[in-house]
Amino acid sequence: MRKILMVLSVVLIISLAAVGCGKNDGGAKENSADQSNVVATVNGVDITWEQLNARVDRMEASTGHQGANLTEEQQKRLREGLEKEALNQLITEQLIMQEAKKRGITVDEGKAQEHLNQIKSQFPSEEEFQKGLEQYKLTEQALIDYFKYQLIEDALFKAVTKDVTVTEQELKDYFEQNKDNLVQMKVRHILIEAREGQATEEEKQQARAKAEELIKELENGADFAELAKENSDGPTSVNGGLIDQYITAKGSGFVQEFVDAAFQLEEGEFSKEPVKTDYGYHIIKAVEKLDTFEELKDKIEAKLIDQAKNDAFEAFYNELKEKAEITKNL
Repeated sequence: MRKILMVLSVVLIISLAAVGCGKNDGGAKENSADQSNVVATVNGVDITWEQLNARVDRMEASTGHQGANLTEEQQKRLREGLEKEALNQLITEQLIMQEAKKRGITVDEGKAQEHLNQIKSQFPSEEEFQKGLEQYKLTEQALIDYFKYQLIEDALFKAVTKDVTVTEQELKDYFEQNKDNLVQMKVRHILIEAREGQATEEEKQQARAKAEELIKELENGADFAELAKENSDGPTSVNGGLIDQYITAKGSGFVQEFVDAAFQLEEGEFSKEPVKTDYGYHIIKAVEKLDTFEELKDKIEAKLIDQAKNDAFEAFYNELKEKAEITKNL
């Protein structure tokens, strides 16, 4: 059950950003809600306390604060903070929905249902799925509304940013300024385990000696992948020691000693001395090294265009918000 709800929480916590947007269609027509029940108005469209409270209840359920060991004053402050966050979300959604409607952007509701079906498929039964919805104070319709909103927001994003590009010179400048952090490598490695804090000094010495013996075999022409399969204590041994992702000098999630040693190698080379980390002793082989502009251009372009589009959409949204008539009663 814990694993099931973890799956649900990852998906549904994200969904809190838009659940409830289906209360209206984003039109600019005045709502008929009792004004004492209105917490905010966006270009003439009311956001009610019911909408806000429902959003906050879901946020509390998703973050696990509901029923937590907090004092009454702490609960009050937490609720107030969530109310402000939730109201900002609802206002953002209204602005996006209104702009999308102006542009004639519509959604295929069948796709929203497909997304819901994909979520359901992650659960062993309909009953377990419904239990998860109940725990997070959600309904199937709320999820469908969320997916519809996501589709609309994505379509608006594409419409706003469709002409965003970067120049060849911008790509080259970025490469020159960030070369050290852009280089990417794929490596194989053999781990002779001797974990820090667990292995004795004798076991560490034995592990290093074994690594040194394997290096000698490599120098005599042994196949690295075969040696990894036969000798490595790491989980990649079944793949001949291949780490099936590119690593970078920073931010790859690997221990720094391993990364530093890997980046001293040229493509095809292997480490001539065992590389010590908290896991034991490694022998590393550089399988592929991408370090030229031509090799990295596509990755740089994708990164810069993505960044430029996000910046363009943020500027667009800020302008949209600045021109909007927004009143808050919170």
